Amino acid sequence: MPTLVLLLNSCVSTKAYEALQADNKQLAEKAASADSLRQATEASENRLRQLEAELRQTTRELEASLVSSNNLANNFNQLKEEYDKLVTQNQSELRTSSYEKISLQDQLIALKADMDQKQAQVNQLEKELYEKERQFSSIVGGYDQMENSLQARDQKIRELEAQLALQKQEMAALRSGLSELFRSISSTDLEIAEKEGRLYVSLSQKLLFKKGSTNIDNEGKRAIQQLGAILNRYPDIAITVEGHTDTDGTAERNWDLSVTRATAVVKELTKAGVDPRRITAAGRSFFDPVAPNNSEANKARNRRTAIVLSPQWSKVVNLLNQP
Repeated sequence: MPTLVLLLNSCVSTKAYEALQADNKQLAEKAASADSLRQATEASENRLRQLEAELRQTTRELEASLVSSNNLANNFNQLKEEYDKLVTQNQSELRTSSYEKISLQDQLIALKADMDQKQAQVNQLEKELYEKERQFSSIVGGYDQMENSLQARDQKIRELEAQLALQKQEMAALRSGLSELFRSISSTDLEIAEKEGRLYVSLSQKLLFKKGSTNIDNEGKRAIQQLGAILNRYPDIAITVEGHTDTDGTAERNWDLSVTRATAVVKELTKAGVDPRRITAAGRSFFDPVAPNNSEANKARNRRTAIVLSPQWSKVVNLLNQP
């Protein structure tokens, strides 16, 4: 029966493992940032619709002002024509009667005062029109700037979604390949599970090692070679090999045993051509059990080698950090 073991490049301390957990937490925060970015985009789109409504209202006000200004200009021209007519009439009638002359002068004075008032109104409307045009230009400029910003954010979101979709597709293809490879292995000796975007391949001790041993038998080595061939198809997948033990024996002994077994699997993976820079080796001793160590069957479950396969988030992080 073929056996399988996942491996990692080098033996790592508990402190390094905790650092890895911190990195994973940071990646989760980056993913939350992508959600926040989407919410900010939706708020910007709402603000854009509000600005468009204000722009339409301002346009209507400008059109009304232009109509009023044209009306005043027409009135002014009519008054000027009347004024010119009165001047002409005045020149012809001044010679007839001094009384009529005085009356006509009073009319001219009143007419000029009215014309002055109309001219002041025209000047005020022109000033208001200029201010409306300035506001309109400012709104158009802000609209263009906001539209460019929204387009840039939409592009970043599309790139993030495409990268995440690609990683999800790779993980699905990898799981399919692993399932096919391990089809002949009993489910009690091998489990493949997915959790938080990662694949966990758990191999029982008897698939790879004799009890208490750190040497991989020939069938185990062949299984690891086959596993390495699959992993080489997915160079962007990060690999962590974890050694686990039961509670039999001392903690010191189990630490050494779990680390050495993880390192042994890592060495076999590198022999299969897997890039060592993708691999991390870790020993967990008996501190991460999958069952209580209260029976021989449960202890057998805890004596395992876990190979954790996860996407490398550097591309996603680079996209999030772009301005």
